Amino acid sequence: MTGLYRRLFTYRERPDRSPLEDFLTEALADLLNRLPAHFAQEVVAFLLSSAGTGIDEIKEYWKNGTNIGWTTQKTIGGGVIDLLMEIDNVPFIVIESKIGAGFQEHQVESGHDDGYNKRNQLATYGSWLAGKAPSGWGGAIVLLTHWTPPPSDFLNGSQIYKCRHRSVARWAALSRLLKSFSQSTEYYTSDWARLSGELVAFLKEEKMDSELATGHDLAALRIYDSSADRIRNSVEQIWESARLIWRPICQQTSIPLEISTNYGCVWKYRYLSRSDLRRSYLAVGIRYPDVSSYSVDIAPDGAPYLFVELASEAGTSAITGLGMPECWIVLTDMRLAVRSLRDFPTDPELFVSAAEAWVNDRIIEVAQALT
Repeated sequence: MTGLYRRLFTYRERPDRSPLEDFLTEALADLLNRLPAHFAQEVVAFLLSSAGTGIDEIKEYWKNGTNIGWTTQKTIGGGVIDLLMEIDNVPFIVIESKIGAGFQEHQVESGHDDGYNKRNQLATYGSWLAGKAPSGWGGAIVLLTHWTPPPSDFLNGSQIYKCRHRSVARWAALSRLLKSFSQSTEYYTSDWARLSGELVAFLKEEKMDSELATGHDLAALRIYDSSADRIRNSVEQIWESARLIWRPICQQTSIPLEISTNYGCVWKYRYLSRSDLRRSYLAVGIRYPDVSSYSVDIAPDGAPYLFVELASEAGTSAITGLGMPECWIVLTDMRLAVRSLRDFPTDPELFVSAAEAWVNDRIIEVAQALT
């Protein structure tokens, strides 16, 4: 029988990006809000384990609090927090959920005196939390990740993160903890124990219950190793060919090219500079529908395709009001232009040349819609 979380995931369509990170965050928040206090504290202890401190202190606040709650998608100046723990409506812990994607980089607004012009999203969230959490606690920021490594300075005392407690936890280890909850002989009939088991099953289906390489991974490595540089170089060259077009409409901060199996794509993107679209981005890349389920409806024949994407991370955006030519797909807060790789020449030089021409035309259309 198909598990509960697998069925729910099927119906949660987010065509502009992989829904998995958001979905898991929502599922975890729901479960944490259901857990008895001592089990929820076990999860908190797990989340803070690499910080080495904090669990005894937060238990004291927890004991004296009357309302412990977990909320998702908390909008703050500069970003959206994935998961937030509050005690009596006071923020205590921020959790950033990652699977394999990189970190966004935020431009620090003028007037801030922290000495940094740019900072990653963890620093943005940590700075916000340090100003909201009780001074005796100092705030805790946790990276809950599968493959994405923490920034190199995240655990070494860098002052940019502000919070007193910083920790890195893994989805695979969380899966093992939840499995122990689901097997509790005392509570196995409770809703939260059953949901723990369902979430564990879902993580296993998504191959997130382990961080060790499978035979499939080792076989794929041979293919990736011989092709990765060529794919990277092609996407970088296609993106850079349109520099004179996208530069006037994008922010200056450069974001490295990403290769993401979770998103099913190799892509390059930048955030837009228009004041009402600063949490929206322009992206160019190649997507593989057989890797990323959310794009199957765009390429039903399963063929990889080149795409230009204009989308928002804010949920609502001025993008919804943009008019685009008929060749663009309109998907809520997203505009997408695609072309199957089968339509391009197979010769590498001719492919890149034709792809550059197509992408340039699409970005010109974006620039015209934005101005």
